[in-house]
Amino acid sequence: MLSKENAITFIAVIPITIYFFTKTKYKKYIYSIIPLIISSSIFLLIRKSILGDGPVQVNELMNNPFIEANFAEKYATIVYTLGIYIKLLIFPHPLTFDYYPYHIEIMQWNNIWVLLSLLLYIIIMIISIKGLKNKSLYSYSIIFYLITLSIVSNIIFPVGTFMNERFLFIPSIGFCLIIGKTIVDLYKKYSSRRYVNYIITMFLIFILSISWIKTFSRNKVWENDFSLFSTDVKTSKNSAKSNTSYGGNLLEKAMEEKDELKREKMHKTAISHLKKALTIHPAYVDALILAGNAYGNYKQMNDSALYYYKLALKKAPKKNLIFKNIHVILNRTDNIDYKIKQYKEIYKINPNRYDVCYNLGRLYGRYKGNIPESIKYLERAIYFKNDDFNINKDLGVAYGIAGNYEKSKYYFLQAIKINPNDIDCYKNLYITYSNLKQYDEAKKIFDSIKKLEAKNNL
Repeated sequence: MLSKENAITFIAVIPITIYFFTKTKYKKYIYSIIPLIISSSIFLLIRKSILGDGPVQVNELMNNPFIEANFAEKYATIVYTLGIYIKLLIFPHPLTFDYYPYHIEIMQWNNIWVLLSLLLYIIIMIISIKGLKNKSLYSYSIIFYLITLSIVSNIIFPVGTFMNERFLFIPSIGFCLIIGKTIVDLYKKYSSRRYVNYIITMFLIFILSISWIKTFSRNKVWENDFSLFSTDVKTSKNSAKSNTSYGGNLLEKAMEEKDELKREKMHKTAISHLKKALTIHPAYVDALILAGNAYGNYKQMNDSALYYYKLALKKAPKKNLIFKNIHVILNRTDNIDYKIKQYKEIYKINPNRYDVCYNLGRLYGRYKGNIPESIKYLERAIYFKNDDFNINKDLGVAYGIAGNYEKSKYYFLQAIKINPNDIDCYKNLYITYSNLKQYDEAKKIFDSIKKLEAKNNL
């Protein structure tokens, strides 16, 4: 359970297995449940101590695929995916790593495949119940399948995606038992008819052969991220995740491409997939960031890049990567008014970033001469990072220009505490003490300046 928590379903599987395959008295196999319950309880306590109480409400489509569905649509879609699970057990094609929205569409109860899936599960549940008394292997196999699938079915709690092929790994044991039992029964029933056994044998050889071919070909797809994403985006073409993964990976490949025409084509393809992802899920932060990267890194279309970054910020206002990318874009231009305009728009989205506040304060003070605005943003910046040398130094300069020498002195002293080797701070502090007519202190700072100059000249 500590490595794969869906093993918790074996609390039910183990006692049922004992019931079906032994003649143990009820009292004894009930006793066998006790250590399972104890170990599961310990696991749940550990889980609770880390994750807290109850399920967390998720309001992001990529972690809650049913967020845009009503109650009826949610369960119609779940029933539909349960049908796909059986289809994949019988005919595992096509396969994909991605069943995120909207590779599978939100379903309605008037869909024929939803109704057929519901009917199929009703039938197999009736078969499993009927076989309980005589301990039928078919009954056991169906129960095993249903129990182990239940925890990843989205019925008990949401698992973050519509479905996943790997969720069938343990439940497929039940399916394999049914196939094995059916083959054995057929051989026994028709043991006197050689042609029937021959047909069964040839059918098995055929199934094993195509299964081997499918496994071999699928393994090649999983060789690396690019081969996986470029293959599965063709299957999961309506998935925001697949289009984003392929688009992002293609951008990385394009950076390595030497041929300009090939690189251009790769970027166009990447952008088209990222835009498709955003058509499916307009608030998908990963896709928005990658779209910004596509326009910013290669095309150097600053406005387009910043457009996507700001959309991403509205959804994830604390994400450091977005701010890092924005700073890279704005550092490319010497247009001060453009920088201020962009930073002010970002400030409206998140006014609690010291780097945004500092850049606004620095731009207003150093390049526009607007000291009140400079102080306003620098004071906000230092609220979030009071141990930053540059902010303290710039505030000392700003207050000095504004004639507030007491505050100027305070910030220069703070800056010197952080970096006692910055000679400019000492010179500014000397001027500040002189303006305050604190000549004794000014003399001490003057001596410190001489020592630093001598040290620097060594």
